[in-house]
Amino acid sequence: DQVHQRVQLIGQHNSAWQGWFSSVGIAPFPVRYEELAVDPVGITHRILDFLGLELPPGRELVVQHQRLADELTTQWIARYQAEMLRS
Repeated sequence: DQVHQRVQLIGQHNSAWQGWFSSVGIAPFPVRYEELAVDPVGITHRILDFLGLELPPGRELVVQHQRLADELTTQWIARYQAEMLRS
């Protein structure tokens, strides 16, 4: 139940952000966590392009983190999704 409550809260927050962006005429650049985790350098370059920015000469993007998700995370996601289908 707590996981479901958090998922619902995230959905509410995302909707509120979308409403705010629309109200001020901003078209945000959407980034899904899963895409960022797979290709952080590529996604960051796309964000920079979207913003009309370039890296300074001689600079490169270096990933300094590691995704914490593992098989246990995959199992929890599958369990949550299965429980949501049953309800």
